Amino acid sequence: MVAAPAPPSGPVPELRGELAISFRGTPGAASALIYDPLSHRYFELSHDSTVLIQNWSLQDPAAIIRAAKAIGVSVTDAAIEALSKFLVENGLVKHPGARQGFTLWHKQRAQKKTLMARFSRLIFLRIPLGNPDPMLGALYSVVWPLLTRAFTALTMGAFLCALWLLSHMPEAISANFKALISLQGAPTLLIALALVKLGHELGHGLQAKRLGLRVPSGGIMFLLGLPLPFVELSSAWQLEQAKDRIRVDAGGILAESAIAAWSLLAFCFWPDGTMRLILFAMASSSLALSLLVNLNPLMRFDGYFLLSDLLGIKNLQPRSLALMKWRLREILFNLSDPVPEAWPLSTRRWLIVYGVLLTLYRVSLYLGIAILAYTVLNKLFGVAVFVFQILFFVGLPILRELRVWWTRRRDIAARRRVWISGAVFAGLIILLALPMPRNIMVPARLSNVQKTDFFAPRGGVLEQVRIADGQHVRAEDTLWEFHSPRVTFERQAIQSEIAAINSRIARLAAETGSRSEAPLLISERDRLQAERSSLDDAAAKLRVATPVEGTVRADAWSLPDQVHDQIALPGLAPLGTVLERQAFVVTAFIPSHALSKLPDTLRGVYMQGPEARLLGLPRKADLTPIQIDDAPIQRLTAPEMSSSFGGMIKTDPADPQRPQDIWFSATSGLLDAPEFDYDVTLSGHVVLRAERASFAARAFNQIAQTLVLHIGN
Repeated sequence: MVAAPAPPSGPVPELRGELAISFRGTPGAASALIYDPLSHRYFELSHDSTVLIQNWSLQDPAAIIRAAKAIGVSVTDAAIEALSKFLVENGLVKHPGARQGFTLWHKQRAQKKTLMARFSRLIFLRIPLGNPDPMLGALYSVVWPLLTRAFTALTMGAFLCALWLLSHMPEAISANFKALISLQGAPTLLIALALVKLGHELGHGLQAKRLGLRVPSGGIMFLLGLPLPFVELSSAWQLEQAKDRIRVDAGGILAESAIAAWSLLAFCFWPDGTMRLILFAMASSSLALSLLVNLNPLMRFDGYFLLSDLLGIKNLQPRSLALMKWRLREILFNLSDPVPEAWPLSTRRWLIVYGVLLTLYRVSLYLGIAILAYTVLNKLFGVAVFVFQILFFVGLPILRELRVWWTRRRDIAARRRVWISGAVFAGLIILLALPMPRNIMVPARLSNVQKTDFFAPRGGVLEQVRIADGQHVRAEDTLWEFHSPRVTFERQAIQSEIAAINSRIARLAAETGSRSEAPLLISERDRLQAERSSLDDAAAKLRVATPVEGTVRADAWSLPDQVHDQIALPGLAPLGTVLERQAFVVTAFIPSHALSKLPDTLRGVYMQGPEARLLGLPRKADLTPIQIDDAPIQRLTAPEMSSSFGGMIKTDPADPQRPQDIWFSATSGLLDAPEFDYDVTLSGHVVLRAERASFAARAFNQIAQTLVLHIGN
């Protein structure tokens, strides 16, 4: 067990003279509120500490204890020691050198200079700019009717009316939402956020003035680099009634709600333009901030203080975390430590649950911030910020708890529970390190037809269509005939030049004095004949024939009834397809990052969609050994796999056949393939049997690959 602190050996530290101490509550449940005007901070003391502070001027610890016992309150030397430490740590005493005070005071000053503290101020930094109290007082004298119940009821009516009107204008909502999330709408959104946040802080300040409080400071705070206004509301601690503190806590949310209601109503009547977009942005950002941020009790914003005041539990987060740590140690080690605070059992359970939720939320929040920094910033700097975030905001709290375990290692080792916890922990380690079977699911298609696509030759003019849609054709049948005016013209010109050269060579043979020109003419004729041969090949390609036997599926505009005049088609324009019946073939599409996880002999199972049952096909079927292509896919031949048509492969919106990432095609067959007399093409998934790997190895490899990839870039 932890040794009790030594009894005080000297006078208690003297309080600073400028502190304002007020007492409230009933004699049996009184509490003291200490106000420090230098730092403008409030400190609320428990009942026992209040009794001690009432007799603090006696200076002698023994005299303070006797005075407390005289009114029926039993306190110990440890309580005086704890209160002395609290007063010194928060700079509430005259001479920090008294007793152990100098060491604690020096430690407090040093903590403000730590790297973690500085980094925390980079995430959440406040810069006071002045005293807004006079301005808020003048403003309250003008706008006080907006804080009445009548205006609140009117605002609720405006909100309901706006909702009814918006239900009849979904197109306007969709258009403004798309405009708002675009790059051009970013400035409008930032302006709206600034106005909403300004209204939020004014709501707090005006509620404080309504209750007669002073608002001594205001300025700009930077939350993750985003500048936002703020007002200092620590004076709300002076309010004895919880309902009054709740009014101040809820002032910002009520202001945002009013902004949202009236902005939505104005949006319904305002004509299209910039002002209407700003109204939509103000309404949507007000609702989003209120629901996602300000009402969140796990963040130290309005929702947290509302919950704290509603429950009557000050410092809700640290007290719930203390209870959670106590409960964790009891579960793991059964130390039989006293409960940090004496709460009813139901309240204690609720606080422990809140502490667990708070811990999980903080871990996810810090991970999210780290991932955001890694994604947005320069990759090398982003990796550094990511590692820093994880180490300082996730690793350090864990390290602090482990240090507590280490200091109490003798107590822990003496408990039987530690062996059970150790066995469970060892089992988890073994489970994480044990190679486990794993599967990888990839998109796939099943078909019993082989497609052969045909495209228009470059520079060709469609002259004749020899087939009809659904017609059966044999190999080498001509499907479409094209001609090229350029090829025809150039071929005729070259043929004329060859004829002229042949005539010239024949005349030279009869002339004895000009035979020296013959070799040059023959060379030129050979060149022209080579060009003619190339043009003949080009002309042959203008005849589109099928290399396979099958059924034609032609585009509508390339069918015979559409060919009234000669049609000039762009190069590589699709003409149609010949479908050749064959055994069932499964084509799987595997992302490049999954290749390293697959064995050399790859097997899998084809999982079909619900439409397979209508055709009498099994829900799943084993596959023959899968063959993966050596080269990645350049263009998708299965349009149903494209994200543009609802598929899983993300493609370029401008070119739905071009994948944005690197994918490989893999083919296989069904082990028990059924026989069909008609064409079948279905979409599904293939479950690939990957190599065994432990969860720890997979996580390490993924992190290492990501770091190496992006640090190298």
